[in-house]
Amino acid sequence: MESMSKIESITVGLVAGVLCPLLLFVLFWWSSAVLATARILRVSDGGIATAALTGLALGLVLDGVCLKRWTARFYSANMKLGVAVYLCCSVVAEAFFMGLPLGNLLLGTLAGVYVGRREYHAGAQGSSIAQAARRV
Repeated sequence: MESMSKIESITVGLVAGVLCPLLLFVLFWWSSAVLATARILRVSDGGIATAALTGLALGLVLDGVCLKRWTARFYSANMKLGVAVYLCCSVVAEAFFMGLPLGNLLLGTLAGVYVGRREYHAGAQGSSIAQAARRV
């Protein structure tokens, strides 16, 4: 298995370091907003903001505890986890770009780059690389 260059390691750390707090922020925000809108729980606007900031804080704590390990294992991570993160990012991109597919096109490109780098770091050969490309 190839080791990451310093620049690649920093890039991976930045991506993982931003994604965790961002996705938890959005998850807590939207979950509390849905609970309030559906009248499942009485959550005030301030409660929704508190939930969102709690998700952000939890993400920052997880970064502090796990970021080095995540960076080191980035290319050997479970693909099911990768798909879940990709789908969450896709929903956020869809909302951020208000329905335009630009964010999802960018995410698809990044997914392709990730799988290619994953195969490279695993030392994959011809047919394995072609099979991974078809899966993506």
